[in-house]
Amino acid sequence: MSEFKNINFVNEFAYRTKLNYYYQKERFAKGKDKEKAQKDVQRTIANMERQGFNIAPYYEVTDLINSMIGLLVFPEQDVFKKIPSRERDLESKFPKLYNCVKNDVDYYNTYETWYKNSPRDIIKHLRNSISHYNMMIEPQSGMIGGKSQIIAIRFKDEGTYNIEEKTCKGKFCLNIKVDCLEDVVMEICDYLINVNG
Repeated sequence: MSEFKNINFVNEFAYRTKLNYYYQKERFAKGKDKEKAQKDVQRTIANMERQGFNIAPYYEVTDLINSMIGLLVFPEQDVFKKIPSRERDLESKFPKLYNCVKNDVDYYNTYETWYKNSPRDIIKHLRNSISHYNMMIEPQSGMIGGKSQIIAIRFKDEGTYNIEEKTCKGKFCLNIKVDCLEDVVMEICDYLINVNG
């Protein structure tokens, strides 16, 4: 497994984000704006090729991670307080997320909270993982069809480390497979759309 913090992956992630943006801009632009967008696409592709990155017409995982950043980091705490806080609500209100938790043999959550393993708890840990840059891609070295593929993303959250006691308040880890990531992101998105509706 390769850590998300790997500088080469961060570099490639930034290029992927930029290229996704320029592709969308090019798709909808007209006239001189379209010409500029096409030049931006070509310049970004040339830079990526020089650094040895694989070029694709669209980076879905990159876009989903960017969406998660917006969905989980942007909302205020008041919105998160409206996410169900009972463990039994995970399966009924967030069935896609529930399946990820249930099927992840490496899942753990050692935090001791009254709402442990509830939708609010798990989404809070996903948010912390993204916000504190504690994600890993799995495996960066996996090759499918001759190209490097991301199979899953491991989200981790660790509580405050107590230096005197040499202990951590709690630990959380959830692997979400790439083929489930879109469903989970859209499920959270739908909930946030309807939370005030």
